[in-house]
Amino acid sequence: PASASALPAEAEDVEVDMDEDEGEFEGEGEGEVEVAGLGAQQLPATSEEHEELWEDDRVEFGPDACPEELPDFSAHHSLACKVLRDKPEIYHSLKGETTPLGVSLAGCVKTGVDNPGHPYIETVGMVAGDAYCYDVFRDLFDEVIAALHPKWGASGGRHVSDLSGEKVAQTRMDASGEHIKGVRVRAARNFKALRMPALCSREERMEAERLLTRGLLRLGDDFRGLYYPLRGSSSYAPRPGGMTLEEEARLAVEDRVPEEPDSEMLTSAGYARHWPEARGCFAAEDRRLSATVNVEDHLLLEVALPGQDLAGAFDVLCRALGRLEAELLASCHGFAHSERLGYLGSSLANLGSCLTLGVTAALPKLAARKHDMDALCGRLGVQANLLLSRGHQKFTFAQGVFELTNVDRLGSTEVDQVNLVIASCRVLVDIEERLASGVAVDFGREPEASARVAAVNGVVLREAELHAEASLGLGLQHAGSGAASAAGASSLAATLLPPELAVQGSMTPLPTMATKASSENDFGISEFDRPGLDADEVIGFPADVCPEDMPSLEGYHSLLADVLRANPSIYSELRRKRTVKGVSFAKCVKAGFDSCGHPMIKTVGMSAGDAESYDVFSPLFEAAVHAAHGDLFTKALHDRGEERARLKDVSWELPASHVLSLRIRARRNLAGLRFPPAISADERMEAEQLLLRGLQELTGELEGEYIPLLGMCAEEEHLLEGADLLFYAPDAVPTLSSGVGRDWPHSRGVFLSRTKKFGAWLNEEDHLCLWSMEAGADLRAALYRLLGAEDALRAALQQEGHNFAWSPHFGNLTSCPGSVGTGLRFEARTRLPLLGARSAEFRKLCRGLHLQPKNAGLGQPDVWEVSNSRRFTCSIAEQVQSFTAGLSTLVDVESRLARGEAVDF
Repeated sequence: PASASALPAEAEDVEVDMDEDEGEFEGEGEGEVEVAGLGAQQLPATSEEHEELWEDDRVEFGPDACPEELPDFSAHHSLACKVLRDKPEIYHSLKGETTPLGVSLAGCVKTGVDNPGHPYIETVGMVAGDAYCYDVFRDLFDEVIAALHPKWGASGGRHVSDLSGEKVAQTRMDASGEHIKGVRVRAARNFKALRMPALCSREERMEAERLLTRGLLRLGDDFRGLYYPLRGSSSYAPRPGGMTLEEEARLAVEDRVPEEPDSEMLTSAGYARHWPEARGCFAAEDRRLSATVNVEDHLLLEVALPGQDLAGAFDVLCRALGRLEAELLASCHGFAHSERLGYLGSSLANLGSCLTLGVTAALPKLAARKHDMDALCGRLGVQANLLLSRGHQKFTFAQGVFELTNVDRLGSTEVDQVNLVIASCRVLVDIEERLASGVAVDFGREPEASARVAAVNGVVLREAELHAEASLGLGLQHAGSGAASAAGASSLAATLLPPELAVQGSMTPLPTMATKASSENDFGISEFDRPGLDADEVIGFPADVCPEDMPSLEGYHSLLADVLRANPSIYSELRRKRTVKGVSFAKCVKAGFDSCGHPMIKTVGMSAGDAESYDVFSPLFEAAVHAAHGDLFTKALHDRGEERARLKDVSWELPASHVLSLRIRARRNLAGLRFPPAISADERMEAEQLLLRGLQELTGELEGEYIPLLGMCAEEEHLLEGADLLFYAPDAVPTLSSGVGRDWPHSRGVFLSRTKKFGAWLNEEDHLCLWSMEAGADLRAALYRLLGAEDALRAALQQEGHNFAWSPHFGNLTSCPGSVGTGLRFEARTRLPLLGARSAEFRKLCRGLHLQPKNAGLGQPDVWEVSNSRRFTCSIAEQVQSFTAGLSTLVDVESRLARGEAVDF
């Protein structure tokens, strides 16, 4: 079509790249496409590619110098860009400045310029390139810091440090010992004389590693340990090539191996450059103390202990930091520190103490009252983060395992911050036990009771009491610290509220941050109120009628934006049109207008509300699909009967010595109903019932049972989660804007066969997602199982007057236009230790074979999930042939490397 040929050159050669394991509709999964020359799906993974991308002249805002004129920040939503937009004089006064180490303003704000963000999610939008940035660019930095750290302004713009472990209150957070499972304390540090990791050179990174490893290895017998450079790093002379596979697997289980940054903000900031060079982790023999080197800061030192001794963990950290700093000062090196800002991190959110305190606590009753818990934690000054996994451990929502962390880092001392977390945890544990005992709790009165409980348990230092007075509104009188504070605590203890005063109050049992599938179940959650998960559309671009004038798409990075910028008449032509079922053009493009995306990770930016959308809005859909999938329209799609016949001629053989297991997925929608982005609650229920009736008629190895998300018990959730078969409520902005999460989790569920080799998701992102799994390398069995189930379901639907949505022009029709065609994804878990260790060559080889590799993670560094990246311009038979040939090539290269042969990649 003419609209497709008018696309800019950089958009003409793109390949849709879906990663269904991510479970996101657009922006973090199925809607992502590969931009020609930039690699698949995410920013390049090798050090050379990261460096090349970071300095790529295709990115408007380079790291070295600011443009003469202030860029247009009207569509940017970070703190840094807002300050520069509102006070352009700051930009003009600082744009030509550099620090003594050569850091420019451009390098600091590059990540904010490259990532416009979303109006609902405010990011910092800048980093510090070295310690001098906080002075040279003070006019900008102080504005952002004041917004991030309100307590700093209240303290007069100064920070006092106190690393005296003996001053921490020795109170128990959990008298019963049943709730607090572990504690950890982390402190970030950077060298003053070196640029920080985001903007440092390779030589500076190596120097930081040299200094830190020498200091860590000289901490003394009680902290004796080893330094493990990341696998592939050659900078640490005693371990060229880095840690072994076995060491990596063991340290990964202990959650000590730093992961390569893959978010747009971190990679754009520069944190991934030179990866994995000069990066690694230190682990003490007794495993109390560990450290990571050159990740986001030069050093992140951590002490982790089982149980509830947060004071003890802090004391260990203080002693280790003291010894390390003394060792570094002996060689004329010190950590970056400021009287105004305390210790300096590369992130402006991590200043002052640069201290992160974490208490792992099981609070299932409070988890069921997440709204009330969030409000209470806000008043107490802590943040509750729900944990789904840590290292090799996995948790369910029903277990209610949280990590409770400090909110403040700048404007209060380290001792104050530790005491405050201890006090807050004691309060939360007390409320958890009262709820478990059936005692009614009035969360409206709980601030007063909470502060008194904290005082009774010995948290008597001035900061804790001042926080209680300021944040909880008690109006207490303080005579000072020390004995006077202790006397005040005693008076509080004498007036502790009796339990009978905590009367029944109004509860709001609704988890605003819930990501799990279940809702109305044994933990008392009745619905989800996050925008996009309730019945309403996400606020933003209208979902019903388009504005008369097309909004500006400047700075937007999606196929939708490319098409409409190249041919804006499409918007004018289609903006008033609707399908017979009432799906509007506005509904189809809402996600693309609500989310601007990232220049290096291009999303589709649109969704189909029903099968007819592909016809009514064909000028847009054809142009976008053509851009995503190439010359799809000149290649005739085979009918289903012919495809089955052609499968008889393909080679099914896979290298069984290396392929551990297989999984195949297929996405389908019902022709007579609106698709999940636009579906009504009644239609969703109808789709569930239609598909369920067909699934329940399956026999033999396909026979199974259906588990609805609504009402799923903890045992069922654990079963599905352990097998990686559970899907969750969406949380990405483009996904929520598309509408697929509305009315969550109603009329959604998982069908699982008794053999656990076949299953289906109902009403996730499409009406149906079928999957077939096979241990070993029998691809034929896995595929024929899935196709047999699809045929049986189609026959059952046809008996009721329904069918799967299919078009001779597009093939199988899906909610995301990026998934049309066969809609099939093949995935093989394959053991490739030697090839996988050669990250750059491995990824380039996979791209040439139309494969996409993803490390299996969690203790299996040599196992890779390899999937097909071309799924749209070829038949099922061609996909099978390409997939088996590509895997065989990978295994052949792996075998040659194992024999010591030279391989010319």
